[in-house]
Formats: sequence, C-alpha cells, structure tokens
Amino acid sequence: ELSMGFAIGVFCGCMTIFILHWPIALFAASVTKNSKLAATAGVFLSNPFTIPIHYSTAWLIGHLLLLDGSPDLSEFTSAKAILRMMMEMGLEDLIALQLGGLVMGAVLCVPAYFISYSFADGFRSARAARRAKALSQTDREA
Repeated sequence: ELSMGFAIGVFCGCMTIFILHWPIALFAASVTKNSKLAATAGVFLSNPFTIPIHYSTAWLIGHLLLLDGSPDLSEFTSAKAILRMMMEMGLEDLIALQLGGLVMGAVLCVPAYFISYSFADGFRSARAARRAKALSQTDREA
C-alpha cells in the first residue's frame, strides 16, 4: 500500500496538469486502495523548486516523441518564464508537455515503487526484530 501510493504520487507529480497533482493522486490512491499519505509524499517531490526543470524536461521529451525536430529550450529559464511561455503555448506544445510528463511519470514511478518498497520493508523488518527482542526479554524475565 505504501509503495504503490508513493508510486502513484510520483506519477501524478510528473504529469503536467498544473495544480491538480495532489487531488488526482489522492483520488487514484483512494480508488486503488493504496496509501493516500504516501501518494501525498510522492506528489510533493514535485515542488516549486523543481518545476522549471521538470516542465522543461517534459516539454522536451514530448517534442522529441512527437518528432518535432530539435525544440528550443532557451525560453525555459525560470518559473516566471515557464508560466509566461505556457500561457502562450499552442495546442501542439501543450500536447507535447502532457506527453512528456506522462512518459516521465511512467518511467520514474517504477524506481519510486521499488525504492519505497525497500524502505518500507526495512522499516517493517527492523520493527519486527525490536518486537521479537522485547518479547524474548519478557520471556526470560518471567
């Protein structure tokens, strides 16, 4: 539940759906019965500091997949420039941006799942070991 919730959050965080990342991630986690808290954590990896890099990379990937040649990234210099450019984008640019975000999300959610699963499994194993140790100490005392 934790790992899938986190992967859902990372996927939704990579999609370029503007401010709807979190509600969509919560909805997807609810529908699939996975952790909404972990989905929230995955979404919040996509924060205002990473948006310029994230959106420009999604835009570039989308244009490369649409075989539009070599797009010019000089417009993507800051969050303000990205916002201005997004307001002036045509349909083709918006499609490329969405496609690139979906591809990034699909690629990044797989390692996010396995990394979070490793952390959750390690935490669960450590907790089980602590409980077993505490139980064995109480058995010795009795």
